[in-house]
Amino acid sequence: MTRSQLVREAEAYMLAHLGQPITLTDLCKILNTSKSPLNYGFQEVFGISPMAYLKQLRLRSIHKALKAADPTTTQIVDIAHQFGFWHMGRFSQAYQQCLVTSPRRH
Repeated sequence: MTRSQLVREAEAYMLAHLGQPITLTDLCKILNTSKSPLNYGFQEVFGISPMAYLKQLRLRSIHKALKAADPTTTQIVDIAHQFGFWHMGRFSQAYQQCLVTSPRRH
């Protein structure tokens, strides 16, 4: 399997399991590979590590969910939890860094 194929399979798994805990070790076991090919593949394809890519996928999914949500009945914390963010301070910081917007609604 080429690195790009490995990355595509890892990405598909990540997308299918965005709300579940995923570690680099988990990905390696699922894809029957070691950390180095997976890390090198993600660096080649996306320019970042697999875990940084997963974080971006989750943050983008949260952003889409927030845009589609009813602000009168939806709480940001609930959506963040759906995608594996449990510490709201870290979530807010990551969200701002990744999307350059705040998840707060005015």
